[in-house]
Amino acid sequence: MKNIIKFLISFLLLVGFVFGIIYYLHTKPHTIVFIGDSITFLGEINEKGYVRQFREAMPDRIKVISAGISGETTEQIKARMDSDVISNNPDVVFIMGGINDFWDIEHPNIKASVKNVSDMIDIAKANHIEPIIMNITLCFEDLEGQYNLVYDKYNARLGQLAKEKNIQLIDVNSEFKKEIRNKKDDSNIVLSEDDLHLNEYGNTVLAETVLRDFYKTHKIKWMLF
Repeated sequence: MKNIIKFLISFLLLVGFVFGIIYYLHTKPHTIVFIGDSITFLGEINEKGYVRQFREAMPDRIKVISAGISGETTEQIKARMDSDVISNNPDVVFIMGGINDFWDIEHPNIKASVKNVSDMIDIAKANHIEPIIMNITLCFEDLEGQYNLVYDKYNARLGQLAKEKNIQLIDVNSEFKKEIRNKKDDSNIVLSEDDLHLNEYGNTVLAETVLRDFYKTHKIKWMLF
């Protein structure tokens, strides 16, 4: 009988401990920063921007900060890591940039751009922040166009970088290509309002992709139920 009582007490203590941990994870506040260029800036400014949609999908205990500035290159985004990311002490930073690095399409310096992203990853890790990188979307919706072919090379290097750094990469580019290939009407623009910046549908595709992949890695970890 004593052994049964001891077992029951131990079992109840264990159950209480487990539920205590679950409750703690379910109520613990977190901060997320999105840093990037105009895609991220407009993702906050637009009523249906992807950052707004992401924030609305998160519980109130999770603070979502947008730090996008239009026209910035990866070098300029990197220069803001201290002021716009580290200062906010987030748990996670989403990093997306590179489109503005390649306007000189004849001489794209992909190596330098990837190095900037790599530096941002290192800065985040050094400050105990989890970096998640997002590859870049599209410029014009011609998948064989010269800009998108350069983007493909850059995105491929980002994929390699994510593996080297053992971090999560969200492949938004592939989702956008899928939408272009599956379009069923004769319109030239499916995801953007000006061949680059996202329309409402493009923002929704981006938000859903980011949410889907973020839930895969953080739903249990952060008890996002």
